[in-house]
Parts: sequence; C-alpha cells; structure tokens
Amino acid sequence: MVAAVRWDRGEKDEQEEVSPMHPSQTYDPGLHEEGSEGAEGRCSHHGPTADAECAGEAVVSFQDDQGRWQSGCRLALEDLVEQGEIEPLGQGA
Repeated sequence: MVAAVRWDRGEKDEQEEVSPMHPSQTYDPGLHEEGSEGAEGRCSHHGPTADAECAGEAVVSFQDDQGRWQSGCRLALEDLVEQGEIEPLGQGA
C-alpha cells in the first residue's frame, strides 16, 4: 500500500501516514470478475451472508487494497465514505 505523508504544523520530525482513498464510481457490473457477487449486482462488501445491515443491491463499484473491484449497497457506500475508505461518488479522477 502506498502511504502519503502529511506534515503537521510545519514540523518535519512529526509525520503522519495518511491512507489513500480507493477509487469509486457508480456501480458497473463490467468491472467485476465474472460470476462474482459484484458482477451479479449484489453487495460484495457485506458478502453472501449479509444480514439487516445490507441493502442488497449494488450501487457503487470500488477498488479494494489489492486493486480488485468490489461492489457495495447504499449502506456500504455510506459507511465506506464516512470511514474514509473510498471517495464519494462523483469525486474520483
């Protein structure tokens, strides 16, 4: 994982690692591995044993730490953006 370095208060001896946000975009089944939950329109973030915390239908595609495309329901999208894991939709490059 590539880490960005941010300097706080101009003091070069105090460094803080900042994890890069993963790219995200509106759900696109073509980005996902054939036969995967993402390719089939389901939320791979919550997985096949998803319970009440999953809204089911994929609304976002995003890359994980290994660069693989994952999918997320609307609840996963909210959680991942809030946690700083992925970029809000429309904010990617």
